[in-house]
Amino acid sequence: MNTNANTIKLHRRVFFGLDTLSESEKEAVMQAIHSLESFSLDKPLTEGMKRLETEQQLYRLYATSTFGLIFGVEAGNEIEILDIFNREMVDYYFGKEQKLQQQAVR
Repeated sequence: MNTNANTIKLHRRVFFGLDTLSESEKEAVMQAIHSLESFSLDKPLTEGMKRLETEQQLYRLYATSTFGLIFGVEAGNEIEILDIFNREMVDYYFGKEQKLQQQAVR
């Protein structure tokens, strides 16, 4: 059980991404980032969150209907937000399930 709050680090790419968002989008993304303070690998993933199929321990979290976050979990209750992506880009690069569904429909 994770009783301590996680330390959240933001990669410098995140700051560039935040600068491109509207105030309401920025607020929603920051709320999603703050929600990760209580993230635990011992708990089920919340809605909109998925473990990515990568060698690193990376996750995707949809912050809004348009934007998602990619974050990694490091030792010592540290979470690093690696980037903010347009949801379509996240789905394209990491949405393997959707790609398979799209191919089956064609």
